[in-house]
Amino acid sequence: MTLGLVLDGSGFVRRSQTFAGNVSEGSTLTGMLAALDAPAGALVVMDAGIATEANITWLGEHGYRYLVVRRGGTRQFDETCSVTIETAAEEPLHLQKEVSQDGKERLLHCHSPSRQLKEEAMHAKASQRFEAGLQQIQRGPEEASLRETPRQVT
Repeated sequence: MTLGLVLDGSGFVRRSQTFAGNVSEGSTLTGMLAALDAPAGALVVMDAGIATEANITWLGEHGYRYLVVRRGGTRQFDETCSVTIETAAEEPLHLQKEVSQDGKERLLHCHSPSRQLKEEAMHAKASQRFEAGLQQIQRGPEEASLRETPRQVT
C-alpha cells in the first residue's frame, strides 16, 4: 500500500488517498497526482523507487517541484564544505549543498556519524558472512558430507 498526501504550507493534511502497493511505483506518479488533485507548482516528495528519470522529466514539464531521497551510489561528501546542525536527539548532522552540473538540481548531502557507524557495522557483518562462505567453499564438499545430518524430532 502506498499513501499519498497533499499538505498545506503548515504541514496539515488537506487530502489523502491510499494506492495499490503491489505495482511498479515508477508508473504510478501521474495517476497519484491526478487523484490527489495536486496543483502545478506543488512540491512532490518521493523516494528513489518512484523518482525515475521519466518521472523527474514529467514533473519539470508540468510545473512541479520535487524532493527525492536517493540512496546508494557514490557520495562526494566534503566535511570542510559542510554546515553542522543538531538533531532533535542532540546528535550532529553534517549538511553539504551542491548544485548539479546543469544547474537544474540542488543536491543536499547528509552525513550522520551515528549512521556511519551503523553502515560500517552492516558492512563488517556482510564481509564476515562472505568470508565464511569462501572458507566453506575452500574446505570443499568432502567436509560437508562428514557433517552429521540433523535429526528430526517427532
